[in-house]
Amino acid sequence: MSSGQRRQTVDAIANNDDLLTEILKHIPVKSLIRFKSLIRFKSVSKHWHSLISSPHFSQCLFPIVSGLFLQRRFSHPHFEFVLLKDMPVNHTVKFPYVHFYLNILHSCHGLICCDNYGWGELYICNPTTKQFVTVTVPGYEDIRFPSDIIFAYDPETSPHYKVVCVCRPDEENQPNNYQLEIYSSETRSWRLAGDPFIVDASVRFRNGLFCNGAIHWVNWPGTSLYWNIDEVQLHEMPKPATLIPDHRIRLRYFGESRRHLHLVDVYGPSSTKFNVYEMERDYSGWFVKYRVDVDGITIAFPEKIRSHHVHELFHNEEFNHEFSILEIIREASEEESYMVLLTPGGKAIQYSLYDNTFKKIFDLPPCPKYRNFANLRDPMKFSCFEAYRYVGTLASVW
Repeated sequence: MSSGQRRQTVDAIANNDDLLTEILKHIPVKSLIRFKSLIRFKSVSKHWHSLISSPHFSQCLFPIVSGLFLQRRFSHPHFEFVLLKDMPVNHTVKFPYVHFYLNILHSCHGLICCDNYGWGELYICNPTTKQFVTVTVPGYEDIRFPSDIIFAYDPETSPHYKVVCVCRPDEENQPNNYQLEIYSSETRSWRLAGDPFIVDASVRFRNGLFCNGAIHWVNWPGTSLYWNIDEVQLHEMPKPATLIPDHRIRLRYFGESRRHLHLVDVYGPSSTKFNVYEMERDYSGWFVKYRVDVDGITIAFPEKIRSHHVHELFHNEEFNHEFSILEIIREASEEESYMVLLTPGGKAIQYSLYDNTFKKIFDLPPCPKYRNFANLRDPMKFSCFEAYRYVGTLASVW
């Protein structure tokens, strides 16, 4: 091939946005950020810079869960970082671009929603680009104090995110009366979503989960609900058929991955065999997606903790193996899907949902004591509601 022909080929590639997008989306996000800073002032690459900076390109990047933020609530506020993919990231992660303490509420496709411990401000952060924006929460100055705040973002459907606030407009007269309000990054404003509604006393709006355009609240025992954001409709969500109204059954995990809702329930504190349920797309019910057996982990890591609340049926089990289920990660290939567990001794374990193999990926350092709060809970114990995904993204928070 002559030099002229090679030049024509290079020009054809450089001017083909679809081909360039296909090539660039396979580059690690942090490399793209460095690439943007290098080419920003070079006129020959302005087209590439514009392409990488576009919302369309951000939507084309497939989200890869490369780590987990673990939030310690009752110590000096900071985070631990569990690395899930081979990449150069420090294990202790802070938010140096935000100069105050943050409390993570949700992570969604690379963006993180935080608050400043109840002072009426939300912070939507992108840990990859170190951008953040402040959103004022409605109702902190009147009786509409929020019961739950949920972050909703799906780059495959829209470059804009939403924040849903569940408020109590009339708590004194109607304790189960609620009102939903929605903030949109597109309009940068709040609006009421439908009329106030009354729910059963068993419903608790806590730890809402966004998946497939809807927000889900699981209550056990009690009524579980889901709310479609676009339709502004509240529906009852079924429970797995195997569950019975028994206070010994414990909800150990409720989350989503690749638009699949997952739930894990465990009977008794020492259960080492359990099912991972998945919700049908039409919400007709749950089915068993994975059967988990962690006996091998208890043998490899024979760590036990003392039970703080021992039920009469378990009075002989003074010590037990009690794992924290941090995350369930579905990959494009079912053979690569896995679960992240935390042992009583602070070892993060990656457990294959395909062949039941496992490996240790991280040793969590001891929790530093902070006043008297350190004694309120086991410092090594985290739940699925205290583990937040890190996904590299170029998405804008503005």
